[in-house]
Amino acid sequence: MSGSESRRLLSNFMSLSSLRGLEMLLPLITLPYLVRVLGLEKYGMLAFALSLATYSSAFIQYGFNVTAVRELARARDDHHRLSQIVSVVLTISVSFAILALFILSVLTISVERFNLEFWLYTFSFMFIVSQALFPVWFFQGMAEMKYMAMVNVVSKIVAVCGILFFVKNEQQYVLVPLINFSCSFIALLIALRLIFKRFNITYSRPKSSEICATLRTGSDAFISQLAPSLYNNSSIFMLGLFTNPAVVGIYVAATRVIEVFSVLGNILSATFLPYLARKTAAIPRFNKLMLCSGLVLTLLCMLSSEIVAMLLFSADNLIVATYIRYLAPGIVALFAISAFGTNSLMLLGQDRIVRNGALYVSVLFFFIALVIVPALGIIGSCLTIVGARVSMALYYSYFYRKYAN
Repeated sequence: MSGSESRRLLSNFMSLSSLRGLEMLLPLITLPYLVRVLGLEKYGMLAFALSLATYSSAFIQYGFNVTAVRELARARDDHHRLSQIVSVVLTISVSFAILALFILSVLTISVERFNLEFWLYTFSFMFIVSQALFPVWFFQGMAEMKYMAMVNVVSKIVAVCGILFFVKNEQQYVLVPLINFSCSFIALLIALRLIFKRFNITYSRPKSSEICATLRTGSDAFISQLAPSLYNNSSIFMLGLFTNPAVVGIYVAATRVIEVFSVLGNILSATFLPYLARKTAAIPRFNKLMLCSGLVLTLLCMLSSEIVAMLLFSADNLIVATYIRYLAPGIVALFAISAFGTNSLMLLGQDRIVRNGALYVSVLFFFIALVIVPALGIIGSCLTIVGARVSMALYYSYFYRKYAN
């Protein structure tokens, strides 16, 4: 690894670390605050609305956080090609976003349960869509993540301050997605301005042949990113359908803690992806780093679950600690999925294997969830999430060892 590459990796790692570190810290502020001010029932309603809206996220992103990053990293010195890639990706993403908003709007208007909470679902949808449109793929592919970090850090701090300042009682729960959407949308506009002004990218209307080619190329990555929502979001969505918002609140509180412990995996995966795309020989060392980090964090999470629950949710909600322990094995599985899937098999040209693994496992556990979530409630949701992640990790590990040799 050359000195310039090392410095670029370190810069990107520090930028992502500051962003992900903030993303890890801020929920530790907002999560206990919202649980205390809104109560588990209203917090569960927020989580349920977001779980429905999140189905659109992978659809809008279409796997560009892998395929576009890979193409941008390889065409970094070709300005014309960069503009071409950005134009095609933005056209597809915005088109899918408009379609997603239309479908979600029809659902909100036509389904009575959603219509009764019209603004909650509307602002939640708009928040998720604006997040999905944020061009993380561009800054990641250009290995200039400091810009993305700065924009996101400021917007997230403003959002948290807004929630702490304006949300004072359970009747104001709709303000949470409204504030999040407002800050996310402004961050999106700033990011787009940076792309076109700072990096001198020129938008040109892409040809239909270019769009079709990009859709074909990204189809495997899209399915591999979309499929996990079948079990991931559905574990929350079905729990909300068959139990009550308070149970959803307990479950989501536990999953948010797991997400905090999993942040390092996202940082390492995103930081090293552009480098590994050009230096595939470094993949084995990267995988060892990911597995060791995931195992340590899994053990730490299990051992500290009661302390974490006490600090975040008070003694009245210590039951959350039980579900944190149940969900903890999914941490090392997530690290393995990123290592063997996104950062290994996809970079070795085995996109179809990653797609099939995500699709098979997700569909299997979606149908498993249809049976065990209504029967077992929150335990069923925990089994669905952990089972799916461990199965997917084992699947990717097997095929990586097969094709890496």
